Amino acid sequence: MDIYDWLSKRTPRSVDELRPWPENPRLNPEETHVTTSDYVEDIISEKADRENFCDLVKSIAERGFIPADPIVVWQNPDNKKFYVAEGNRRILALKILRDPDKAPRSIRAIVRKYSALIDLASIKKVQVSVAPSFDSAEWYINQRNNTSSLQRPWSRVQQQRWIASLYEKYEGNIDQILSITNLDKSEIEGYIRILKLKDFINIPEIKNELSPNEYARANSYKFPITILERFFNYAEVKERWGI
Repeated sequence: MDIYDWLSKRTPRSVDELRPWPENPRLNPEETHVTTSDYVEDIISEKADRENFCDLVKSIAERGFIPADPIVVWQNPDNKKFYVAEGNRRILALKILRDPDKAPRSIRAIVRKYSALIDLASIKKVQVSVAPSFDSAEWYINQRNNTSSLQRPWSRVQQQRWIASLYEKYEGNIDQILSITNLDKSEIEGYIRILKLKDFINIPEIKNELSPNEYARANSYKFPITILERFFNYAEVKERWGI
């Protein structure tokens, strides 16, 4: 049996009972996410993300939910709840269309307008692919976030954080990460290297040289990681840092 046979099977699940993935790389790891509004507010924190998410809400309201790309979930063995590994934005859009009061205030009026256009019974349930475990969903998560339709791909730093989490999970086993991500070895090593450089900000000798505001900005998950990539691309910098 193909280990990915589960991906071709679809099962109807209640939208209201599906839970967002708390470790989603799109989310700010410094924030606490309890309510639907918490999740949505985080993923629309940037203007471009807000516009893209509102386009998704509008598309579902006007055209219906199009199940072209699988929504992948897994069941937590501890609490028996189903969590969304892939399709979090789509599920959150469906949740707030079904109940606009759960939308953040910043987009609540927009959501109410579009919610009035759709038959809520038509989005009560969605077809999902149930992975045997979260580990089984990892390969698809990586494949899906390298492309885009109405799904917004991960940013570069989100992708890097995901690779870093895999690096820790598999104790530095590059071959295991390669088999999951379909990236080449040099890309993975580059991701990990630049994240380790960014984490130098937490070394006391460096942290103590910064003001609280400077440290907060440098340590933020929104820090423009490409700055470090460009800086450490210079041969002289690499040589002095021993890279």
